[in-house]
Amino acid sequence: MEFYITDVCGSSSQRSAWVPYFDDVQAILFLAPLTFWQSLDENPNIDCVQAPFHLWREIVGNPLLAKTALILLFIEKDVLQGHIEAGMPVKKYVPDFGDRPNDVASVTKYFRDKFLAYHRKFSPEPRPFIFHETEAIDTKVAAIILGEVEGQIIQNHLKDLDVIHT
Repeated sequence: MEFYITDVCGSSSQRSAWVPYFDDVQAILFLAPLTFWQSLDENPNIDCVQAPFHLWREIVGNPLLAKTALILLFIEKDVLQGHIEAGMPVKKYVPDFGDRPNDVASVTKYFRDKFLAYHRKFSPEPRPFIFHETEAIDTKVAAIILGEVEGQIIQNHLKDLDVIHT
């Protein structure tokens, strides 16, 4: 099976230009860095905590992408771990985090739950919520993710052929 991967990072002002070209995309791997205390390169005034949620909501809710498998990947978990161990209080940057424990598991659960809520609320059609966490360099997770992508593509083809119903 061949995969074509396109990186569409770019600035938010360009999204409307590229979204129509993705009407036949079978899977989107959405990379969400766990470095929420940093500013965006394209606009340092944008709230880095909310920016990934807004983009996720746009992608999840886009009718052109209704049949597309979405895979959420939290990256840089090791960087988050280092900052938490150095004493960085998450609630300083994410006030909604409240009084949850200041540890990696609580932070990733908090963000995963927010992404999942958007996924359920805005998807035009029901689809699986696929989620992974990884460190800056982790080839084992990359292999798992590629397997997930392949599985979702095959499952979508079988649904289109009316062979399976989910």
